[in-house]
Amino acid sequence: MERSEKDAILQLIEESLERVVEGSIVEGKVVGISVAEAFIDIGCKSEGSVYLSEFDDPSAIKLGDRYDFYLERIIEDEGLIFLSKRKADLLRVWDDIKKSYEEKVPLEAKVIKPVRGGCIVLIKGLEAFLPGSQIDIVEVRDMSKLVGQVVSVRVTKFDRLRTNVIVSRRALLEEEWHKKKDEIWDSVKEGEIIDGVVKNVVDFGAFVDIGGVDGLVHIVDLAWGRITHPSELLRIGDKVKVKVLGIDKAEGHLTLGIKQLSPSPWEGVEERYPVSSLIKGKITSITDYGAFIELEPGIEGLIHISEMSWTHVHSPSDILAVGDTIQVVVLNVNREEEKVALSLRQTLPNPWERISEKYAPGSIVSGTVKGFSKFGAFIELEEGIEGLLHIGDLSWTEHFDHPGDILRKRQQIKCKILNVDIQNRRITLSLKEMEDNPIIALKEAVLTNVKGGKVKEIVDKGLIAKFLIGKHRMEGFVPSNHLLKSKAQYEIGEEINLNLLEVDEERKRIILSEKEYSESEAKEEHIADEKEERIADEKEERKADEKEERKPKKKTKPKKPIEEPAEE
Repeated sequence: MERSEKDAILQLIEESLERVVEGSIVEGKVVGISVAEAFIDIGCKSEGSVYLSEFDDPSAIKLGDRYDFYLERIIEDEGLIFLSKRKADLLRVWDDIKKSYEEKVPLEAKVIKPVRGGCIVLIKGLEAFLPGSQIDIVEVRDMSKLVGQVVSVRVTKFDRLRTNVIVSRRALLEEEWHKKKDEIWDSVKEGEIIDGVVKNVVDFGAFVDIGGVDGLVHIVDLAWGRITHPSELLRIGDKVKVKVLGIDKAEGHLTLGIKQLSPSPWEGVEERYPVSSLIKGKITSITDYGAFIELEPGIEGLIHISEMSWTHVHSPSDILAVGDTIQVVVLNVNREEEKVALSLRQTLPNPWERISEKYAPGSIVSGTVKGFSKFGAFIELEEGIEGLLHIGDLSWTEHFDHPGDILRKRQQIKCKILNVDIQNRRITLSLKEMEDNPIIALKEAVLTNVKGGKVKEIVDKGLIAKFLIGKHRMEGFVPSNHLLKSKAQYEIGEEINLNLLEVDEERKRIILSEKEYSESEAKEEHIADEKEERIADEKEERKADEKEERKPKKKTKPKKPIEEPAEE
């Protein structure tokens, strides 16, 4: 090549190089591809080169494709141009990063790998951190399943100097969800039937997603029949049809129903279960106050505890069990309140119809202790007939906190009938009336000594003492001023001796005195001492007399008899 031609070429190269500047971004066209590089025409007489590894997908590069490149270096003498696509992308992406942060513009990011606390994503060649809490609206436990996916994110924080970028996918999802939610709130109507997906199942019902809005199907609106837990009918992920029962947009409450999609079984219930009819049912649950009987799916009736037997029933579980099939009589049907009242005892003969012939007030009867309450014991006189033995009729003299303190279940006892109320099906019994009131007899024994009494309870104004009179256990009150020492010095169970001061038959009140006993004992001891002294004195006097009698007596000459003058 002649020197003039070479100079001309160099001049052209210099002119073209003047149009580009190192460190700037220029647009170039792919004009050639080798094994490791792509050759780029940026409008100069000389072509630039870029390593294929700087392209996201080297296999997709075609001749004629245009890209932005970063002009790294120009060697003028040799006409060489070194370009970088990766650096151009980085310069461009920082502009996008800033715009996304300031204007909340979404960016596309490819999930590269999971790391502690989240994932690393790639935004146009720039690595960013996606925290685990910002991946989705719901918790994502296995983040490895996201690798390779391209997701939309928004920049929430960035530091260009440290090349630190934090993004959020959840923010975009929440915006989309709120927008969709508002659209659904505006479109949904009460009474409408719509499709949904079960999102969660809880004790009181199930939450159903109807396209971004969660509605609650309460447990009572799941089925016409009784269920113990919503999980019996629904599982998370189930697709269901629901009916909109109520809308409260201000509070964000949407009430849904499933059972309302089918006709109510309570329609025509009066005709199917007329009052006084005998029907069969299955026991579904038992409570303290009764048992629920399923008559058909969606229809349940209640046997109240008072309608289970002609006698007292302590607990429904004593005579019934869940799963039993029994016959009952319909007492009442309330369509509006969806209630059916049933009776079990009405299926059996009423023993009270002949009660007045067998049990008369004042008669003595035998029975079995069946159960207790706080106010007394229930005594079974025969099958179907029970009487109440009130706690106040257990004893004339003793006070009990519970009838079980003196009686036990299945114990055979004899009682006296106090009253018979056929209308209210009540028989009142008494155990204490089986013997005379010992308090009456005790009234005649005022000031009698009570030895071997024991302290039962210490009260404000004295103490309560229990004692035994004959075969009767009794209790009495000892006032503080009738004690020998301060009441604080006494112990429960301590033995004390007492005197009876007063007996009030009407109030069943017995007054005792420890002082009176002590004084009477001292008086008796004094009398006994005086008696012993008197006896001792009498003994001494007798001894003295006997000693005197034992002394020898002086002998005396007999006196001559007086002679009477002889008769002349």
